Amino acid sequence: MKRLGFTYRTGYQFDIPVYEHYYTLKIYPRENERQQILSFAETVSYSDSHSYSFDAFGNKTVYGNIHAPHSEFGFEIQGVMLVDGTKPDTDDRLLSVLASPSSMTGKTPLLAELLERACNEAEERSCYQRAFRDMKVLEQVVYLSDYCHELLCYTPNVTNVSTDATEAARLGKGVCQDYSHILIAFLRMLHIPARYVVGFMAGEGYTHAWVEAFCEGCWYGVDPTNSKLVDDTYIKLSHGRDYNDTIVCKGHFYGNAKQSQAIQVSVYPC
Repeated sequence: MKRLGFTYRTGYQFDIPVYEHYYTLKIYPRENERQQILSFAETVSYSDSHSYSFDAFGNKTVYGNIHAPHSEFGFEIQGVMLVDGTKPDTDDRLLSVLASPSSMTGKTPLLAELLERACNEAEERSCYQRAFRDMKVLEQVVYLSDYCHELLCYTPNVTNVSTDATEAARLGKGVCQDYSHILIAFLRMLHIPARYVVGFMAGEGYTHAWVEAFCEGCWYGVDPTNSKLVDDTYIKLSHGRDYNDTIVCKGHFYGNAKQSQAIQVSVYPC
């Protein structure tokens, strides 16, 4: 069990003023047996009004708008979490949805070929030395997470938010979103429910993505980007079928503006 403080700032700059700006934010940490919010504060710049609701996956969501012309927009959250990864998360809602392909994790010939290769190679790997079918489900999840870690070369700015699992696998490069999408695609092809998770990780300066798999009645977190199990140094914001269900900030506005974004994340023991 750990107490983790966190700060997350995002700022957008527009080269010309925009107006009638409607936005959606998923910036509230999840609360369950594993995570408790001890303190939390949010600030959204220039907002005229905002409201709160929960999406289909239980993620708390902020809806807001800014009517007047503006050249910048930003938000900040900060707080303290109590994180205990030993506590079970047994939420079995939407398992059929989370075991089915999504727009970014669909089954394709390339992914099926890679999954078959991964399963066939299990006995050859010194740390496993047995057939994939003989592993327990959680062992299969960890094995495939390690396999995805080796499958891609971590390379920023090669993929983007629209890159699906198949394209990332074809490129052989990507970032945490891509590692997670490929692992989720593998798990769902094996009929193992899997969630795409967005949050923070100690030591990272940005948001991070990882995977939760439902095994033996409980959700387990694995991080294929770093080839490790999720522990008490992670703070979860939201989860869903893939990236599209967990976008931290999205919206639309009027004005033919180009925008730039700056992000700063800090996670620290307290």
